[in-house]
Amino acid sequence: MGAVGGRISLKGQSKDGYRAMAALARAGHPDHVLSEIVKLRASRLNNCRYCIDMHTAAAQKAGVGDDRIAATADWADSPLFDERERTALALTDLLTV
Repeated sequence: MGAVGGRISLKGQSKDGYRAMAALARAGHPDHVLSEIVKLRASRLNNCRYCIDMHTAAAQKAGVGDDRIAATADWADSPLFDERERTALALTDLLTV
């Protein structure tokens, strides 16, 4: 139950950590657009097609344009994200990879 596809399974390694992350996700985020961009980026890093599709749809619903959705694949080279979003995406990369 440790690694899933080469990644650590939080649910398998830390049930308390998993519960905390699940509670955070349920609580929502005051900046829904930023939250969806971060979830989409993490899904891309995890190469989870189901999650990419789910978070793409959620990002579109939150008002994120198709150009920014596509740019989450290579955000560091994109001028489409502001400094706050770039910081969140960089943190996502550090914590996900």
